Amino acid sequence: MLVTTVPLYALLFGGTEATAGAFMSIISLTALMVRPILGHLLDARSRRLIVALAITGFALAALLYGRMPSIIWILALAVLHGFGLSAMTTAAPTIYADVTPKARLAEGISLFGLAMNLTAAIGPVTALWLIRAYNHQAAFNAAVFLLLLSGSLLVLLNYEKHQPRGFEVPNLDLRNLLEKTALKPASYQLLLGFGAAIVFSFIPLYANARQISNISLFFMINAATGLVASWMIGRLSMTYGIRRLFVPGLILVMISFIILAFSRTLPWMLLAAALYGLGNSVAFALINIIGLQSAPKSRRGATSATLYAAMDIGVALGSLTIGLIAARFNFTVAFLVVAGVILGDLILFISLHRD
Repeated sequence: MLVTTVPLYALLFGGTEATAGAFMSIISLTALMVRPILGHLLDARSRRLIVALAITGFALAALLYGRMPSIIWILALAVLHGFGLSAMTTAAPTIYADVTPKARLAEGISLFGLAMNLTAAIGPVTALWLIRAYNHQAAFNAAVFLLLLSGSLLVLLNYEKHQPRGFEVPNLDLRNLLEKTALKPASYQLLLGFGAAIVFSFIPLYANARQISNISLFFMINAATGLVASWMIGRLSMTYGIRRLFVPGLILVMISFIILAFSRTLPWMLLAAALYGLGNSVAFALINIIGLQSAPKSRRGATSATLYAAMDIGVALGSLTIGLIAARFNFTVAFLVVAGVILGDLILFISLHRD
């Protein structure tokens, strides 16, 4: 909800596409800076602690955004938002890997993708409806309520008490901040992330610029196809292998950005949403499967941190670059640049990956 609401809220203070890009870049850079430390704490201390820190950071950001008097203060608060995002996205896949039998890890990670796509389906649509029906503050208040509800469920996250660790975690130093076995999938994640935040932060601005109404349908279609992909990808990856699924997934993502670049009506944008939801969900799940399947148990937190640090870099670079390109030229050029980056991701994967 927040990544959709805040760029629109910033328009009230004279915000532009470049503001949205700076907002996402600050979130991503903050997440990147703290993620290796959070990954170590996940392995050395407690998964539950990191989830609690994530919820706290998110809730404080949601509570304060609507009370910020200027764009500068909104961008400053994005640091707290970035910390919460970093903590949650590092902890969640690690917990999934903990509680899922290794033989069914692909299915467990696909369920994680399913949960994320449900969030993608409900969050932006709900935020846009609350803004239209009430105001931006209503969307922020709804986010605070949901985060408090999430915090109340922490009592159920107690599996660590009943499962002895059985491994030693090395001391934190520069040599083990990142997990070396995850560097290849992290490179795929970085380029995929170039376009990820753009969809959620720039699509509402893009629709406003081209006077396309009912843009909430974009997020619904994107999430619906993402749900289908996430539901099936675990079993499909065990049957057909990573390569046969990852390559078509990236091709769909690339085509979706080409369609977005030239879209002038809602039906074309919905087609792009369907292709992006399907392709991105496939690629995202497979990257996590590649990384976590090869990770030592004692380094699962570091592996998640490595994969999502790469996503942070991609989102930060993508948001800033595309925001500046859209402001300097137009959205057509911006989305074509993203399509070119995804093509580069495809070439990189074909060159490096072996099933």
